[in-house]
Amino acid sequence: MTALNPAPNSPSPEPYEDIPNAAEAGQARAATVGAEFKHRAMDYLGQAGAQVVRGPHKVGSYNVEAVVCGTNGQRFLVLAHGVLDDDDRAGLKRTDTLKKAGFDAIMIRRLRDLPILLVTSHLPDKGAAAAQLADCAGFIFDVIATYDDFAGYQRLQRYLHEEPFPGQLDAPWRDNPSHWTPELFDGPDQQVQAQHRYTPCEDDVDEAEPL
Repeated sequence: MTALNPAPNSPSPEPYEDIPNAAEAGQARAATVGAEFKHRAMDYLGQAGAQVVRGPHKVGSYNVEAVVCGTNGQRFLVLAHGVLDDDDRAGLKRTDTLKKAGFDAIMIRRLRDLPILLVTSHLPDKGAAAAQLADCAGFIFDVIATYDDFAGYQRLQRYLHEEPFPGQLDAPWRDNPSHWTPELFDGPDQQVQAQHRYTPCEDDVDEAEPL
C-alpha cells in the first residue's frame, strides 16, 4: 500500500508521487537489518575457525544459514537472528524474535539430528525473554552472542576444535526456564478425551439399489 503525496514542481497531469507507508518501510528495514546481521554472524563463526560445509538452504520449510564444522569434524546447523545496533530490545531481548528463532529450532530438530547453534547479537538478561530462551534448551545446542559474550565465544572455539568433541558445555542462558505455580482457582489439568467415531450399524446402511 502507498500514500499519495504532491510531487514538487511536477509538470505531470497527475502531480503525485507514491510514498511507502510506515508498515512497509519498517518491514523493508527489518529485512535489510536481518540480512546484514546474518553476514556478521557468519564472519563471527569464521573468526572462531568454523568452515562452511553448506551455505544458506532449507530444512523442510525452515531456513538455515549454514552447516559448519571445525577442525574436529563436528558439524552444526546455524541459525542467525540479531541486529548490528546496541539497544534495549536488540537480538533475543525481543520476545517476538526469540519465539521465531525458538519455533524454527524446534521444528528443524524434528527433521534433522545435527546440533543447532543459534548466533544472535544480544542475549536476554532477565524477564520473560530469558525464561523463554531457557525453555528452548532441549532443542538448541548453544546460543552464542556477537555482543558482550566472551564466554560464548570460548565455548564456540571448543565446540569447533577440541578433540575429542566436548559435547554440550554449561551456559548461563539455560539456567532459568519457565515454571508454573498453581494458583487458588486453578483446577487440575484434564486430558483431552479421544473422540469416538460413529460406526453405523447394519440397520443404518441403505441397501444398494440394483443398476
